[in-house]
Amino acid sequence: MNLATAVAIKRTREIGTRKTLGAPRFQMVTQFVTDSVVLSLLSLLLAIAIVYTVLPFVNVFASKELSITALPVEWMVGVLLIIFIVGILSAQYPAFVASRVSIVDALKREVKFGGTSLSVRKALLIVQFAISIIMVASTLVIYQQLNYLREKDLGFNHENMVVIDVNSRNLRRNFETVKTEFSKPAEVLGITASTRVPGEWKSFPIATTKSSENINGSEMIFVGIDNDFLDTYQIKLLAGRTINDPVADSLKIVLTQLAVEQLGLTDPIGQTLEIPRVRYGERMEELEQPFRVEIIGVVEDFHFESLRANMMPVIFGALNTSIQVIDYYTLKIKTDNWAQTIETLKTINNKVDPNTPLEYTFLDSRFEELYVTDARRGQIFLTLSIIVVVIACLGLFALVSYSVESRMKEIGVRKVMGASVNSIVGLISKEFLILVVIAGVVGLPIAWFFMRSWLQEFAYRVSFGVSVFALAILLTLFIAFVTIGLRAARAARMNPVNSLRLE
Repeated sequence: MNLATAVAIKRTREIGTRKTLGAPRFQMVTQFVTDSVVLSLLSLLLAIAIVYTVLPFVNVFASKELSITALPVEWMVGVLLIIFIVGILSAQYPAFVASRVSIVDALKREVKFGGTSLSVRKALLIVQFAISIIMVASTLVIYQQLNYLREKDLGFNHENMVVIDVNSRNLRRNFETVKTEFSKPAEVLGITASTRVPGEWKSFPIATTKSSENINGSEMIFVGIDNDFLDTYQIKLLAGRTINDPVADSLKIVLTQLAVEQLGLTDPIGQTLEIPRVRYGERMEELEQPFRVEIIGVVEDFHFESLRANMMPVIFGALNTSIQVIDYYTLKIKTDNWAQTIETLKTINNKVDPNTPLEYTFLDSRFEELYVTDARRGQIFLTLSIIVVVIACLGLFALVSYSVESRMKEIGVRKVMGASVNSIVGLISKEFLILVVIAGVVGLPIAWFFMRSWLQEFAYRVSFGVSVFALAILLTLFIAFVTIGLRAARAARMNPVNSLRLE
């Protein structure tokens, strides 16, 4: 409507000429409405073309199979009705006012539109930019959190680590042979077997563990490991030793610092713990005879799960292949040619287990998959932010155009009196930049509330403050200033004779 009003002001001289020639009022209103409806229909065609172009990428991104042709006919009819209604409503007010102006005022371009209407438009512009600032600030916080999740030290090495999923009896039974064969390539710096790996999507066995100081017990993740696990993952050993022999150390365990703290142990090495039950997901299994295990080592804490959850204490037990199932082999790799290295691993796998193809993932990718929903949310917010800002800038451009067309004589007088282009641009910009600042005052508390609620989903999160909101405001102000400046500068450079010739 703002843009239509600005165009109506520019066309008042045309309206005056038509009235002089006897054109009826209805004809002029019809022309305005027709122009607006045609413009809306052209916008619809452009929107359909954009949807056809973008939809395949959206389907890949969202893992959907959306199709514009699948829309019901009723929906398409509804869209056309909305287009016609929008076209008519957006042109009705400026057409009505412009057609009522007298011939003399029209020829002199002295047309006044309602002050109440202008206030409503400014209020709507504030709402648009408030939404823009909410989206921009939210996007900045989301990407800040995602970067924090990627950069946070997890307490172990997760780079250049290949995890092989064990899905056959040969890989489980021929434990030593498999390790020996996979460790032969020079690119393999280390290999270990375990029942679980960090970033695991399966439910962990949770062992209830009791000590003399903690008779009620604490729930801890239980992981069966071989003697190379700590070295391969570069988990720091703080006290004691790791598990060396699966048989001799079958009743020996290694704890994380957090496990030691929860058990209330001050000198853990050599102490005995009791494990009366183990929980697998929702199923709790009471052991007929509780395990009594001896602590032989303590390692630094590390994140075995997503950073959404608080760090869990971990118990490492000996991987006894006679009673436990190997689920994974983890290989530490150093290579400049990953494609060739993977082919080498596939060749080895075909040798030790010819009937089962190699199934592998990269350990860092497993952790990234834990936050894939949040990454998609960030991309969606980024896209929506761009769309919302563009729409807000179009509204701003329209309102600035309306303001400029209404003040052409004032601008002409100021130029005659010696005002520079910059001073005129500053004069016009000031009014609208204040509206953007007001939008920031409205939008930032809302953005803070929603982002604070979202970050509560993470046990480990960034602390965002004034800097993020200041950046959101500055970005929006800059974009708004460029939008205003483009229209204001063009008006400031116009020859004042054109606007003052009738005075």
